[in-house]
Amino acid sequence: MNGITLFKKLGCNIERPVTIPVTTDSDHEEFSKIASEAPIASEVTQSAVKKVLSKHKNPIACPESGKLMKNERGVKQNIAKMHK
Repeated sequence: MNGITLFKKLGCNIERPVTIPVTTDSDHEEFSKIASEAPIASEVTQSAVKKVLSKHKNPIACPESGKLMKNERGVKQNIAKMHK
């Protein structure tokens, strides 16, 4: 049984939007501030996403800049050209 079937079986109307009352202006301001902030992913997560989205089959990150290279040779060339 999926969530929608369970909601309908319990008599919940899932088409109608649910509103949660905000009790005070300070609560509203706090929730607005939290909602407007962009979520920040950790460096580990950002690195994993970059690796998955890379055009290379098995990318290797440069230890200096984190830029993804096709292979170890590319990393060595990048270090020689950009970081020395």
